[in-house]
Amino acid sequence: MNGSYFVDQHILGAVYAAVVEANGHEDEARRLNAHTKLRLIMMSDAEVWELAGKVAYLPDKPSEKVFAEIREAIAEYRATADTWISDVYGAANSREATN
Repeated sequence: MNGSYFVDQHILGAVYAAVVEANGHEDEARRLNAHTKLRLIMMSDAEVWELAGKVAYLPDKPSEKVFAEIREAIAEYRATADTWISDVYGAANSREATN
């Protein structure tokens, strides 16, 4: 997969998820945020570097710092996947709907 396209789609997806959440659509926002986490976990190191370069802002947050923060987030998402992965499929299949 073309890294630039994947990274750009990730950024657009994350922004869209934030807009949906801000508009109060909790179930859809939860699903979109789960997709965002999954995309991030699936990124190669080169794609994470590309993402870091696109969202970094100097001098406060250089790419190296952003890269480290993204890698920390990825580690957290992997460790907590059992709490959010079912949200990828939406409310009809989420843990809340099955309990």
